[in-house]
Amino acid sequence: PWSFKLFAGPLMDRWSYLPMGRRRPWVLFGQVGLVLSFLSMTLIPDPVNNILGLSIMGFIVSFFGAFQDVATDGMAVDIIPVEQQSHANGLMWGAKVLGTSASLTTGTWLINHMGFSYAVVWLSV
Repeated sequence: PWSFKLFAGPLMDRWSYLPMGRRRPWVLFGQVGLVLSFLSMTLIPDPVNNILGLSIMGFIVSFFGAFQDVATDGMAVDIIPVEQQSHANGLMWGAKVLGTSASLTTGTWLINHMGFSYAVVWLSV
């Protein structure tokens, strides 16, 4: 799904809901899609032995993550002055790495101690 980012940018530039701004509806679309698709993972019966179901849901989560990534990057370019964009990009990547590390660490602990469904719900919140 991350290769679809090539098409997501022009799509977002073409269609927008101007009362909310050019990027905000797409950020919300990505975020709501991420939360709902993560929560839908709890419906997968026996995720350890259901690799197809887990793969499909992983694809859907990744799809919404890619949309949100393009929308937030576009929003940053729209709002942040050009001379500050490189600094902001570094902060955004740093925050992404820290967030990924924290969620992987927390998620692993939750899966091992509470189970898959509980971990997915907690991380969705």
